[in-house]
Amino acid sequence: MTGSLQTKKNRPYWYMVIDVVENGKRKQQWISTKLPIKGNKRKAEKMLENFHATVKDVNDNTSKANTLFVDLIREWLESIENRVEATTYEKYVAVVDSQIIPYFDKLQIMVKDITEKTIQCYINEKFKNGRIDNKGGLSAKTLRHHRNIISQVLDVAVRRTLLLSNPCKFVNMPKKQRYDYKFYTKEQINKMLLLMNAEEIFPVIKTTVSFGLRRSECLGIKWNSIDFENERLVIRSTVVSLKGQSFVERKSTTKNVTSHRSFHIPLMLEMFKRLQEEQLQNERDFGRCYNKNDYVFKRVDGSPYTPDYVTAQFANLLMKHNLPHIRFHDLRHSFASALIDLNYGIKDIQELLGHSSITQTADTYSHLESSRKAKILDDVSNAIG
Repeated sequence: MTGSLQTKKNRPYWYMVIDVVENGKRKQQWISTKLPIKGNKRKAEKMLENFHATVKDVNDNTSKANTLFVDLIREWLESIENRVEATTYEKYVAVVDSQIIPYFDKLQIMVKDITEKTIQCYINEKFKNGRIDNKGGLSAKTLRHHRNIISQVLDVAVRRTLLLSNPCKFVNMPKKQRYDYKFYTKEQINKMLLLMNAEEIFPVIKTTVSFGLRRSECLGIKWNSIDFENERLVIRSTVVSLKGQSFVERKSTTKNVTSHRSFHIPLMLEMFKRLQEEQLQNERDFGRCYNKNDYVFKRVDGSPYTPDYVTAQFANLLMKHNLPHIRFHDLRHSFASALIDLNYGIKDIQELLGHSSITQTADTYSHLESSRKAKILDDVSNAIG
């Protein structure tokens, strides 16, 4: 919108002449300032300036009020790309693109119209029918992740005064359900290690199940993480895969502060020394074609194992040796189960697994702990009976 100051024939006042467009046609609106022409030009110019500012504010507020919620979600997603870990951003994108935007895009709902009920309906619907394969709803844990994303977007809306408060704060979430983790018993672990002793990724499997490591932690072990003299292994870094990229990202930090933990490894030293010797021989055999790096676990040409490769190979080996199917991550749960079976408590498990809080450990393994306590009570009853 543009405008100018003009006078009318036989009229004593300054007029603001505003150019507007209605139905695709340009028109002029004449608005009297009520200011006499003589000696008031500067005042009239100031009035025109204030008029333009007022119109701009109205247009801006109207534009903001008519912002689609999905547009604000996309804008938020773009704004955080360089502020969070690449893997975290990848998870955000996956949830937003597959779940949140398709749902709200159908509604064509404006940010100003988002209420507690709006978000509650989303949570309720996804809990019943949220799976992409149409085989049921999403878990309570997954929906908490969805709510976290939506809440961050609505925080932006509050900061921009598009909403008075964040309605996510009042949404009722489904009760968190306990997941029955699969794991191997001590006997099954020993059988697995015996059968897989000659397999390529055996050192990865043995290291993971011996220390309860995350896959990313195990593959992130470098030779400088192993202190042969003091017989200790220190977890310093992780390795993760990024969707749509052929390389593996190497992160210099682990999941949380408690993940920087060390292990006493006298029984593993022979295996690590053998790996070192094999890699030195492989380097001589491959010459300049060898992929030289500091990672402990890698292929014969020196290429570090990718997380997806290890997961796929582990599944194949379970089938090959006719062993019960578990996920690679369940080796970590098997380690925890073995600790409980050996009468170690939740606090011990928390420290060894590197959980940030004992609550997380208790939530995951309390049912196993209860079984252990029940066995202890049975033993006591039999002993004094």
